[in-house]
Amino acid sequence: MCSRTPEIAAAFSADELEAMFDPMNHIGVSGEIVDEAVELARLAIK
Repeated sequence: MCSRTPEIAAAFSADELEAMFDPMNHIGVSGEIVDEAVELARLAIK
């Protein structure tokens, strides 16, 4: 667990670490990323 690493525990609170590892905090732009990838693929196969 990251909170057991002294350097990390000194830099981040338990709430900050929890937020960093919450998957819901990392999917916000996933739709846009997929849309961009699809557009790039379409352009590449034309």
